[in-house]
Amino acid sequence: MTVAAKLKFPYRYDEVGSLLRPARLKQARADYHDRKISEADLRTIENEEISRIVDKQVELGLKAVTDGEFRRSWWHLDFFDGLNGAEFFEPEHGYIFHGEETRKGGIKFTGKLEYNPNHPFFDGFKYLNSIVPEGVAAKQTIPSPSVFFPNKDAGVIDEYYDGDFETFLNDEIQAYKQTVQHFYDLGCRYLQLDDTSWGMWASFSDKTLKPELEPLAKAAVKAINAIVDSKPADLTITMHVCKGNYDSTWAGAGAYDPVADYLAQLHIDGYFLEYDDERSGGFEP
Repeated sequence: MTVAAKLKFPYRYDEVGSLLRPARLKQARADYHDRKISEADLRTIENEEISRIVDKQVELGLKAVTDGEFRRSWWHLDFFDGLNGAEFFEPEHGYIFHGEETRKGGIKFTGKLEYNPNHPFFDGFKYLNSIVPEGVAAKQTIPSPSVFFPNKDAGVIDEYYDGDFETFLNDEIQAYKQTVQHFYDLGCRYLQLDDTSWGMWASFSDKTLKPELEPLAKAAVKAINAIVDSKPADLTITMHVCKGNYDSTWAGAGAYDPVADYLAQLHIDGYFLEYDDERSGGFEP
């Protein structure tokens, strides 16, 4: 067991951390859904598959490893559903990717958004941190707060705040601050925010950000910086700017120009960015 590797992150070679689910794990989830196995049986299989993938990451020489997000059904909705005041629901349609529609999933605000001290992600991190060897950090990933901004098209529905975005934003910031601190108290020293908002906002724009998106971008900067600025000094927080990845398809495309000035304002410690083909965009001035 280790609290953290004594290295500066992000390291020269690092990973986003969401890995393809093995067939055994997918079958176990299907069996659990069909009530063929118990929750305890599912957890046992999750633990075994996480241990296997952690060993593989260590074998490859990674200095920070994740659990592959193997306990999640959705990369973002599972986290939000674990907060108080939010709950999962099935909207009329899924998310639209390039030539494909995902399965259905969304989040509703049904009460004041608050930190949940019993969030399932905490137990998941405790297990991960208990199996990483000395000299290797257990890296935790969570969705960025901007992914949670009310947006019917993205399946994020406000049934509580009645359009009072400022109150929502303040509650969200507080919930995130406490959640990040809880991860830290459990031994986390490397946390990554996964954020699809910047990539999609850039995709919806041309050279500059569309005027109607500017308030959202400013709110994202406010929220992310408030959360990062409250973190302990020895906690690294990076950001993965994603343009969508579902069944090897994508949702957004294009350069980062429309959001570059906003990304430059964030107080995070490093970025994970797509850049190596025309769809992903590059860093040319």
